[in-house]
Amino acid sequence: IQDIDVFVLSCNRGDMIGVTLQSLLNQTVVPAKITVLDNASTDNTEEVIASLGSDIIEFSTLPENNGAAHNFKRTQEFTKGKYVLAFHDDDQLHPEYPLFLDVKGAFHPEDARALGLHYWRL
Repeated sequence: IQDIDVFVLSCNRGDMIGVTLQSLLNQTVVPAKITVLDNASTDNTEEVIASLGSDIIEFSTLPENNGAAHNFKRTQEFTKGKYVLAFHDDDQLHPEYPLFLDVKGAFHPEDARALGLHYWRL
């Protein structure tokens, strides 16, 4: 899905982020790229991500914790697609998550509101 950028926002959640990322990787239609925006984790978050061995996961960390709002704002710096899906490091998605089923890329913002996701159109 080329028009949708997928982000996972994280800070010190090595205990959960593997489950979150695996739920994204297990989608019936896998996103083209997943970017983890890390807020200066001091635990094993980076090692857990690396252990998944996925070439579609990119990891970007900050040298210091600047707060959750700043980390969320970073999605704007990394966005290249038409739409953004931002998840937290403890989210788990059903394998048939409705937005990833739309293989034609006809993303419908009203669906995102119904599912309570953060989105904006660029």
